[in-house]
Amino acid sequence: MKFIERYMKQTCAEDPFGDPDGDVILRSCDGIDFRLQTVILVTKSPIFNALFDLPQGHAVGRRNGIPFFCLAEPASVLRHLLQSCYPLHIPGRTTINSIHEILALLAAADKYDLSGVDTVARFAIADSTLMFSHPFDIYVIATQCGWEAEASSAARRTLAIGSSLEAPYSQIIQPISRDDRDRLRIYFSTCVEAAIEAMETLVWPHFCSNLTGCHRCRSISVTVVMVQSPFTSATRRPDSFWEYYLRDVQESLKKRPCGSTALDKDIIDKALRRRTECSACCNKSGETVADDHLRAMGKWLQAQIDRNISEIQLMSERVVPGFKRRKMLMIHSNTAWGA
Repeated sequence: MKFIERYMKQTCAEDPFGDPDGDVILRSCDGIDFRLQTVILVTKSPIFNALFDLPQGHAVGRRNGIPFFCLAEPASVLRHLLQSCYPLHIPGRTTINSIHEILALLAAADKYDLSGVDTVARFAIADSTLMFSHPFDIYVIATQCGWEAEASSAARRTLAIGSSLEAPYSQIIQPISRDDRDRLRIYFSTCVEAAIEAMETLVWPHFCSNLTGCHRCRSISVTVVMVQSPFTSATRRPDSFWEYYLRDVQESLKKRPCGSTALDKDIIDKALRRRTECSACCNKSGETVADDHLRAMGKWLQAQIDRNISEIQLMSERVVPGFKRRKMLMIHSNTAWGA
């Protein structure tokens, strides 16, 4: 009895795919049985309709008297696929953990001619970490599927990891179309311009005056910043470590045009080390105070850069009528499942 219970637990899909009223079983390639109602499936997929319309002898076998058919997809893909057509489907509960799962799901949707799968995939992407860990891959998928909202979000996420256009960044998907590559390149370069412009046109808040005023640094500084005062704004010479910080951030924005660059740990640590080279700066304030002032300025700068970038939009794609763009999605042959 225990063996039977363990067998049933291992091979039966969870609700709602263990329907007691189901009259057919779809078995995944990894041995998970989905017991379903044909009346529901045939209304959603002409492929399933044709399959179940065949004589019962075409079933691979029977389990507890219920005919079952073996499919080529794993349970993880079938689960997402069937959620688009079966009752109790709640897209927000869909979990996808890899780019391969998304590609396999979209391929299965085309294979079985199932509509509604895009909704499942888009909910799953929004709830996953893939937008952060694989933004370029998500961008490619989104553009090929015509998901403009996801394409824009993914393009924005690529800013934090740097341009992927000079070298093959994606190890999973090939190829990216020339038009979609150009869209991303134009978006990236425009964001670089917007981020640098944000730095060059700023009037710094009054608390940033704490990063100016060193008599020794003032004599060698070549940079001028505009800092607010209680009644007006005035030009000031930044202390040398702040000047170096501003140069490093501006240079880094050419590769990572996003607000988080302003809080880059390496840039801040480098600036603070440079501060120790000026005895006048060290005498002006303690190390902890200088660190606090620099990080507070960095957070403020981050917000200004992100505000400028938020106004930049990814260009709309040129849609080709009647063309299923996701047919172009391919998987690198040397990439393992689950990446």
